[in-house]
Amino acid sequence: MKMRSLDKLQDDDQTLKLRFTEISSALVDLLCIENIKTKAYRDEGLPHFSVLSTAKKIDVIDHLEVYYNLCAEHLSEGQALRDSKRFTWRALVKMGLAPFSDLLNRITEGDIVEIYGCDNTQLFRNLEFFDVCSYSIEELFCVEWYRLFQRDNKISDLIGQKVKELLDYKHPEGLEGPFPEHIVTEIFSDEKYQSKVFMKVVAPLYQNKRIAAFICIERGHVVNN
Repeated sequence: MKMRSLDKLQDDDQTLKLRFTEISSALVDLLCIENIKTKAYRDEGLPHFSVLSTAKKIDVIDHLEVYYNLCAEHLSEGQALRDSKRFTWRALVKMGLAPFSDLLNRITEGDIVEIYGCDNTQLFRNLEFFDVCSYSIEELFCVEWYRLFQRDNKISDLIGQKVKELLDYKHPEGLEGPFPEHIVTEIFSDEKYQSKVFMKVVAPLYQNKRIAAFICIERGHVVNN
């Protein structure tokens, strides 16, 4: 897929929108190889992408291109995208993020793996994530996670507390089973998936010895579809 250089796009909002459309559509086509059914966007006007600042649009496009290339490189080397340990390790290397020593050993078959930036935007998800999520690529890359999913308020408050503690360096090797099993509901998707989720591990990820992101390893399945 031939892409134009981002440094030529900064002052051209329409070109940024076209670039996002191209990459998100290409990603959807690539995921179809692994029988993942998702949409690039729901509205051609790209309402979530369009309201972002120019700097944020460029940031989103960069993250999207990293994820597309991650998937494409993994497949080109004959690796299965469903091999979550290897796929997650490739993502960590690609993004320059370092976990604590035995993190990958905690990922087992069927686990959902997500990586979030400190701005609450999802940076990475393994293929098992798409099994329990019906949001479009635009929604996943442009909307903060707390606007996408709803939980019991007590659980949401506890997650906020523990994530703050992680970002404050209070749990350098993360937390095991920090929250009880609970229902997660999509807030504004058409399908309104409800999934029963158990978070096995929530842990910080480091870049130059500073926390730059955090990772969640979960078990989950859709209960209303």
